[in-house]
Amino acid sequence: MGKKRGHKKAFVESGKAEPVERPDTTNQPKHKTLYSSEALQEALFRQSSDTIMVIKRDGSMVAFNTTAHKNLGYTREEFEKLKIKDIEAVESPDEVRKHIGAILEKGVDHFETKHRTKSGEIRDIVVTTQAILFKGDNLFVAVIRDITEEKETEASIKQKDAALREIMSQIQHGKDEIGRQIQENLEKIVGPLLRDIRQNLPSQQQAQINMLEISLKEITSPFTSILSHEVDGLTPIEIRICWLIRSGMPTKEIARLRHISPATVRKHRENIRRKLDIQGKDISLTSHLNRLLHKKTEQ
Repeated sequence: MGKKRGHKKAFVESGKAEPVERPDTTNQPKHKTLYSSEALQEALFRQSSDTIMVIKRDGSMVAFNTTAHKNLGYTREEFEKLKIKDIEAVESPDEVRKHIGAILEKGVDHFETKHRTKSGEIRDIVVTTQAILFKGDNLFVAVIRDITEEKETEASIKQKDAALREIMSQIQHGKDEIGRQIQENLEKIVGPLLRDIRQNLPSQQQAQINMLEISLKEITSPFTSILSHEVDGLTPIEIRICWLIRSGMPTKEIARLRHISPATVRKHRENIRRKLDIQGKDISLTSHLNRLLHKKTEQ
């Protein structure tokens, strides 16, 4: 790569990574020279809140900032004697060696791993690397961010979410049990009473008793709630028509119970099929409504 006019190289020679360059400040005012100097780069390196390390192929560290050794509980003197394999908590020494080779070959990498502190604590980290060529040596710069707290927060949220789901499941189970008991009582106590009443009534009034019996069964059924939430635009009348259809009641009987014409019931059925997106399809409306109920209650 040719030398750019008005600039000169700093720290790094050409290689896989782009050369680090700084402006030629020979003729610039003193205050501009100060902020363009190597001192600024040194300050950024040493004062970064992230760990920054310059690493050789053998895993030894050419340079590192204060955050690097402090985050792992080492003194500078202790840390400079270590290699990456000494602090890596996931990869074996052989895997570390191969990973370093791959980084130098690719030029860049971004990955998550774990580091071990001096006290033996395991820390989660995310690493971004960049290969460089410096004075003939193949090195790479690693910028490391500790994400242990983020991982712990994420795990805590997942744990609380699981606990909440369990609580909701228990609540639903309780509701289902109450509904089962109510339904059982209706069938054992109210059902026989309605059947006795129906025997002594004319056919029109018997149909009304049938509707009353169906309505009582729907008290503990989630069907109406499911329809309201899952199907947009159903009117209250259409919802009532739906549970009459689901019970197997034919159009003429629905018309008689609702005191409307069979044509009006058929129009309601068409509207319901359209809103359920089954208009023009060879699908039984009764079966479809029952499948909708079973699908949601099994989830």
